[in-house]
Amino acid sequence: MVKKASNVFETWSKALRGWFSRSRQRDAAAPAPATSSPWQRIRSSQLARRVSNALLAFDSWIDSSLYDSGRSASETFESFVMYMDRFHIAGAKRLAVELACESLTLGCAGGILALALAAPAFQLTSDDWLKKQDLAVTFLDRYGQEVGRRGIRHDDAVAFEDLPRNLIQAVISTEDRRFFDHFGIDVIGTFRALTVNARANGVVQGGSSLTQQLAKNLFLSSERSLSRKINEAFLAMWLEGHLSKREILSLYLDRAYLGGGTFGVQAASEFYFGKSVRDLTLPEAAMIAGLFKAPTKYAPHINLPAARARANDVLNNMVDAGYLTAGQIYAAQNNPAIPVDRKRETNPDWYLDWAFNEVKGMAQAGRFGNERVLTVRLALDPAIQRHAEETIENQLREYGPAYHAKQSAAVILEPAGAVRAIVGGRDYGGSQFNRATDALRQPGSSFKPFVYLTALMSGKFHPDTIIDGSPVCIGDYCPHNFGNASAGHIPLVTALMRSLNTVAIRLSILIGNGSPKAGRAKIIATAKRLGIVTPLEDTVSLPLGADVVNPMEMASAYAGFASGGKHITPYAAVSIANSRGDEIYRHDRDAPAPEQVVDAQAVAELNYMLHQNVLGGTGRKAALDGHDAAGKTGTTNGYKDAWFDGFTGNFVGVVWFGNDDDTPMNNMTGGTLPAATWHEIMTFAHQNVEPKPIFGLPMSAPGERVASAAATPPASAIALEGEPRPISLAKGTAEALSAIESSIRVVRLGQPSGKTELQGHSAATFAPNDQKARVIELR
Repeated sequence: MVKKASNVFETWSKALRGWFSRSRQRDAAAPAPATSSPWQRIRSSQLARRVSNALLAFDSWIDSSLYDSGRSASETFESFVMYMDRFHIAGAKRLAVELACESLTLGCAGGILALALAAPAFQLTSDDWLKKQDLAVTFLDRYGQEVGRRGIRHDDAVAFEDLPRNLIQAVISTEDRRFFDHFGIDVIGTFRALTVNARANGVVQGGSSLTQQLAKNLFLSSERSLSRKINEAFLAMWLEGHLSKREILSLYLDRAYLGGGTFGVQAASEFYFGKSVRDLTLPEAAMIAGLFKAPTKYAPHINLPAARARANDVLNNMVDAGYLTAGQIYAAQNNPAIPVDRKRETNPDWYLDWAFNEVKGMAQAGRFGNERVLTVRLALDPAIQRHAEETIENQLREYGPAYHAKQSAAVILEPAGAVRAIVGGRDYGGSQFNRATDALRQPGSSFKPFVYLTALMSGKFHPDTIIDGSPVCIGDYCPHNFGNASAGHIPLVTALMRSLNTVAIRLSILIGNGSPKAGRAKIIATAKRLGIVTPLEDTVSLPLGADVVNPMEMASAYAGFASGGKHITPYAAVSIANSRGDEIYRHDRDAPAPEQVVDAQAVAELNYMLHQNVLGGTGRKAALDGHDAAGKTGTTNGYKDAWFDGFTGNFVGVVWFGNDDDTPMNNMTGGTLPAATWHEIMTFAHQNVEPKPIFGLPMSAPGERVASAAATPPASAIALEGEPRPISLAKGTAEALSAIESSIRVVRLGQPSGKTELQGHSAATFAPNDQKARVIELR
């Protein structure tokens, strides 16, 4: 490049010199004019000659500089090539260098990826992260009885140096034998767990280090997901960099859940053995150390033989780790620990976890100032909570195997938002993941009320509006109804009762005035206003409930229906007091009032439709005796999720069934087990409760509610989900009604008038007229 530029300038220089030379020769040869022109006089002047010489000198300097620079660059490049030739390698050495270079490249890319993945985890930390965790909260139910604690037990916390040596050794030898050697992640233990699990074709051994478990307890939920495991690993390394091993172990022993509603070894020691952790014997320490793996499974007040067997394994682990000898554990194995005799108790742990997160959020917002020891009175109703847990367990035990269903969740709250009960799963000890508040599942047809409400708010639709239920397509997307059923022109209320997919899709088009995308945008806006906070993806199947939500969000939204269109925020804390007993928060005083977010008249029309759905649609199994109910079933593709979301004038309830691994169930629809479970829980919740009318509907008389619930639905309201509702009347009453129906059919065929005994009841007189029954009198 340099040489080329030099050649160009040299060519220009020669051309310029030739021009000046030829010009002087022409001037010398030409006869002198009689009178020279001004230009000629300028060219022949001394100034012109000086300028010409200066330009020639400048050209020569450029030419020389470019030449010298090019030669110098060429010599430098040749020297560099000769120097680099010293590093030339071939054969195996070259292969090794190539591999090293590729490894360095991949390492840099991996480092950048690791930083990107670590960003969400590190956002969970802050300068006062440990202070935020140091809340000590005592929870009371709505009646003022203590139901549990969360956070640090400031009143009886035991210093690390006062903990029994045997307890610390038992925990380390069982939970993380290489705790003092790894950097937060036990690579060897993780690889071993992966190998064992691969051979067993399932999860039989965990690979999380003690630090990783602490990171989960401090910052994360128990959700089983890849993102949580990634965050857990980065947070474990972050903890190792900010705390000593002793501090990590101390926090772990004070925060871990150990069954029976206890957190930390001090609380567990008092609960199981009635003594301070300082006074634990070796067998007792081994039994508590065995609880970390599966608190409910090995809790001594639930399964004492299993707890003792687990304690024996812990003692053997202590020998394998070198802390004790076989002779030292002989006496402990032959004289196992004897726990305090306690009856099996159920603790509202899922509710308390959710309530504790609510309190932590309020503390982080500065509502309590520097107060860290709190007493919180909850909206929790312990009777409803226990009955909901028992109902779900009974339903899963009895019907779960046939339906291939292993998990369920439920939320019960008041229309104003006070949460009465939360069931986050089947077994808190086996999995602390709260499916009621954290599991994101497709709601299926239980999402359709948002579609219908948006249509009603447009003013173009009402419950009796006739709509086309025939097949409809958006591009290549052509949904079909449950069971491939077809429908013609039917009232909007009937379409909801039959849960027709084609009508929901058609409404999304009509809402947008022919634009499905515009219609879906309005539906999403309605759902968000009513309390759906999970981002909803705009897809053509959104009106059918193809996006994901959690049960608590659905409960919040249905509470909006029950309250007449207000945005309802579910809450647990009714009042909060500090350590001195001073009330520092009261919900009815300090929380903002619910805001009206959708048209009340449209909500009233929707509530009428949802009420009809319970009386004669897909939600018949949810009907209550003595209380008007409204609600909607939901079933997703492949039977992976089944819902019933509903409400009365008194309570709102959401029930979900499914599997954690997203495997399909066996033909379970929202109108079967979820609706029946909702009925059982709500029947108990409404005992001795004065009925309130559903918003926008008149209060039904008790007799009307029973008759409506037992009546056969009209042909236009044949359910496409679920099975026929079983008889809810007394057996004798049902038989009497059946006999009356049979007698009417006989009269219509022309039976002469007369008296007939109806299964022990008084006689009925029939007066046929043109082969039609006119009068039926019962005495």
